[in-house]
Amino acid sequence: MNRTSLNLPYLLLAGTVIVVIVFGFTVLQPLLGAVRDIQANIVSTQATLQERQDFLRTLDSKVADLNTNQAYEQQLRVVLPATNRMEDALRILHTAAAASSVVILQINNTSDGAQADVRSQRARGDAEVLPNGVDPLALNISFQGSYQGFRAFIDQLENSPRLMDVTTIDLQSTDQPDLLTGKATVVFYVLNNSEADYGG
Repeated sequence: MNRTSLNLPYLLLAGTVIVVIVFGFTVLQPLLGAVRDIQANIVSTQATLQERQDFLRTLDSKVADLNTNQAYEQQLRVVLPATNRMEDALRILHTAAAASSVVILQINNTSDGAQADVRSQRARGDAEVLPNGVDPLALNISFQGSYQGFRAFIDQLENSPRLMDVTTIDLQSTDQPDLLTGKATVVFYVLNNSEADYGG
């Protein structure tokens, strides 16, 4: 009887350790995997944003090359068009939404405010402002869909040849477990009228 009572604390300790180990493998391990996936997505998004910022910083020299490189001119016409055609931006958004099963509920054109901000930044001499020949076309969109659909929607936009940035994202859960609602700001870029004659 005494031996059993002496071993009881050790048995309880061993049982507690086993429960902690099982908890760690069944609950904490998947959570750590999800955190690693989120960190990898953040690093990938930062790298994409850096690439686009680098492109914008070198845009002046790229535009200057158009006089001697016709093939590059055609590519730039797609990436950075010279006409403010909102229909093209809307088509890209709706194509990406259809391919990812995301439903766009509303689109608001906030380009006037975005362009006013850029003009103010240029007047102040801010370092991170767009080049003089480029204007933003900003759209606030609200949408609904699954989380996987939303990720596919962002991937579709990033794979578009058109130069654009997704500058803000806000996701909200709903009463339905697999349905999210969200808002995002998507900024397209166009050459403004002072640079619109870059090749005819």
